[in-house]
Amino acid sequence: MTTAPSLAPAARRFLEKCFPGDAAVFTPEAMCVYGTDASRRFALPSAVVRPDDVEQVRELLAFAQTERIPILPRGRATNTVGDCVPSVGGIVVSTARLNRILEIDPNDFVAVVEPGVVTGELQTALAAQGLLFAPDPASVRFSTIGGNAATCAGGMRAVKYGVTRDHILGIEAILPGGVAITTGGRSHKNVVGLDLTRLFVGSEGTLGFFTRLTLKLLPLPQATATLAVAYPSVDAALAAAGDVFRAGLLPAAMELMAQEAMAAVAAIEAVPWPDTAGAVLLLRLDGSPEAVAADSRLLAAVTNRPARSGAGPPPRPRTRKTCGSCAGC
Repeated sequence: MTTAPSLAPAARRFLEKCFPGDAAVFTPEAMCVYGTDASRRFALPSAVVRPDDVEQVRELLAFAQTERIPILPRGRATNTVGDCVPSVGGIVVSTARLNRILEIDPNDFVAVVEPGVVTGELQTALAAQGLLFAPDPASVRFSTIGGNAATCAGGMRAVKYGVTRDHILGIEAILPGGVAITTGGRSHKNVVGLDLTRLFVGSEGTLGFFTRLTLKLLPLPQATATLAVAYPSVDAALAAAGDVFRAGLLPAAMELMAQEAMAAVAAIEAVPWPDTAGAVLLLRLDGSPEAVAADSRLLAAVTNRPARSGAGPPPRPRTRKTCGSCAGC
């Protein structure tokens, strides 16, 4: 087990006072789980703290700046790039207890959350009100909103909706030294001043510790449809992906699986594609029932997959009309 730089006695006394009870962890056995993430790298921290209010975070960052102690924010550690690994020791700050959904406003289409809220739990709460937080990373059942924002997580729905950066309206963060800063706001169309919110999203904990995030919400789509199409080769699948966009379709998700991934899936469950397939396109549509039905027929035609009996002929792709004075309006 890698030994981390030990804390000075005064630093330990500060942490014990600021984070009473089990909110501060110092034993190697208890800290071991906080020394790694999905990258499988490992280094033992000097200490672990689990704040449950913003004032604790502010006091910690002020103290750490004075004492020159590294601070490592940590959500659920689902990232695969070593973001949460305390390679030079320091204090790991877990967001596990900063996990409250503070507000869901169906009129403004805004949610305000603490960084430790699990993304999947937020999506469930929003769906009950007919709302959607569009970013949908693969780790959605475990990862946190703060971690998604810190790494600018993507996910399958990025094709249509963009990545996490496109759905964070504002951030409250504590900077090194304990100074609080608020960026952005609640408006979906915020064009005033420097866009510090987008600077913070994706900064991987290097600029400050997120304590509150204001999220952009959308109406929950009424219907979805998923299509899996097999092709003889990766090149053929990529050509079909281009055909989908040229037909005027914008899927919510479009994923390509080559033979290696197909074999891994086939090893654990039955698959719908033939053994001779060289690649598979997975596509997902969403919207109103009528729009999904029409787009499904067009998608089936574009990808050379027959539409289901009774579904009707695929609609003809719409063409863009221009005024004639330029290449396109």
